[in-house]
Amino acid sequence: TTPDKNRAVLREPLSYRMLLESEKLPLSARTFMSADLSFSFPASKAGMDYWRMYYSNRGFADKILVFSRANNFGPGLGVDVVADDSGEMRFQLKIAEGTIQTLRLDEIVVASSSSIEDTHHFQNLKQLVAKNYIHRKDNVTSPVLLLAMCEQVEQLWALVSMSRMVYTDRYHPGVAARIFDVPMQTVAFSKQSVKLDGLMMLSNWSAVEMRDSNREAFGLLEGVLRDIHTAKKGIT
Repeated sequence: TTPDKNRAVLREPLSYRMLLESEKLPLSARTFMSADLSFSFPASKAGMDYWRMYYSNRGFADKILVFSRANNFGPGLGVDVVADDSGEMRFQLKIAEGTIQTLRLDEIVVASSSSIEDTHHFQNLKQLVAKNYIHRKDNVTSPVLLLAMCEQVEQLWALVSMSRMVYTDRYHPGVAARIFDVPMQTVAFSKQSVKLDGLMMLSNWSAVEMRDSNREAFGLLEGVLRDIHTAKKGIT
């Protein structure tokens, strides 16, 4: 929203619709659906190439990417680890549409972008899986749980671009999936429900449509900045 509150640019359709229906919006206000401006981010090609090579060499290519954090993990939440009837550990995802998706550990990569919040969570996940297989009597070897802590944009984008599917309870990994045309599904997370629902609505747009909307949004922003600059010159 601009300082005069007469222009508002929204990054996903649900928030845009909610704003249009809001009684708090001034009658003179102009609203615009920009799509997320990440679609215009100039990522470093060298950085992307480096991380693709890094993850490929570690067996991360063509996996199912589960992007989730500690505050949405556990019984009754969006993501949990459960044992099936044979004792095999599975990742269980509560899809935003209300269904349950169960994934084998050897077909997934679990990722986060917050080392402060999730380093300890990742350690607990590894211990939980290892502990389950240590106590088994059939000598089945514990599968390696692939974990990725993404601290750079190029790192996240590289990981998403080489995945065959993305499940996420956060907004920006879903945006990255749209950028690279990777199938994406949101995971239920009540604290992020508006953004995630809007993200799924945005998934109906093509990457070209999103970049075109970005350009219009940047043009609107440029006009606002010019107006502010002109007003300041008039005051002085």
